[in-house]
Order: sequence, then structure tokens, then C-alpha cells
Amino acid sequence: MTSMDSARWMASAMGPEVERPDKWDAAELRAILAHQLAAAIRADLLNISPELARRYDQSGGAAEQTFQQLFTRPDPAVAALLVVKDFSKLAIAEKDGSLPEEIGAVLYYAAIACAILRCGGERISELDDATLKIGLTWATAQAWLDLSLRGLFQELVDQLK
Repeated sequence: MTSMDSARWMASAMGPEVERPDKWDAAELRAILAHQLAAAIRADLLNISPELARRYDQSGGAAEQTFQQLFTRPDPAVAALLVVKDFSKLAIAEKDGSLPEEIGAVLYYAAIACAILRCGGERISELDDATLKIGLTWATAQAWLDLSLRGLFQELVDQLK
């Protein structure tokens, strides 16, 4: 799958008009997201791809750094955000993976939003502004979304106007 195909899939899979059976209710997704944000990035990378763990190590990412810590840093490493974005895409692609698609999508958008907002406008995705805005709007509409991520996503949506 090319990067552009992947971007289109992400936008269509997470779009508000998509109808698919819910596997998780809002309370479960809130709990899963909270658990994921508190998880050490490197350990999760190792579970899905030793190559991603190697890239994360090369980015200077600390072994104990959590997803929440990375997403709330004022100066996150672009290379670490890129690894998290790639991890999220892999997690979403796994049919019976350990992460619900919705959680993978939120991590995906968080990495992209952090790069743009906190790394001088750095683009780590080929998503155009309109497609990115669709995904961010979907994410901010989720009742289970973490408040810090909701603020991050809304900040970027406002900037993309």
C-alpha cells in the first residue's frame, strides 16, 4: 500500500460517515486510550516491530518514555514522532491486533499534530490539509478522547482553517 493509499484508507476508515459495528464502547475506549498513553513507547514498539524499536532508539527516545510524555513535550523529536506514526499504521492494519483501530488512529493523528504544531510545521505524513482535518475532526468528536489530545487536535484544526 502506498503512502497516499494509506492516507485515503485512514481518512475513509475513520471518517464520521463510515458505518461499522462498534467493537468497543466509549468507556472501554477511554480506558484503553488511558492505558496506551501511559505505556512505554519502546516496549510497545518491540511487540509489533523490532525495526521500529531500533528506529526509536536511534531517534534518541528514552526507553521509559510514554506516549503521553512524547505528545506533551514542547519539543518532541520528529524522528520519534515518525516512528509512533508508523507504529500506529501497523497497529491499525493488524486485523486482530492489540489496539482497537480507533486508538491506533488517535495515536497516528497525535504524532502528526505534534510534528506540525511543536516541530516548526514539520510534516511527517503525506496527508493534505483537507484529509488531515477530516481525521482530526473525527477524533475530536469522540467522547472518549483524552482532553490533552482533544486540545492538541483542536489547535491544529483551527490552524488548518
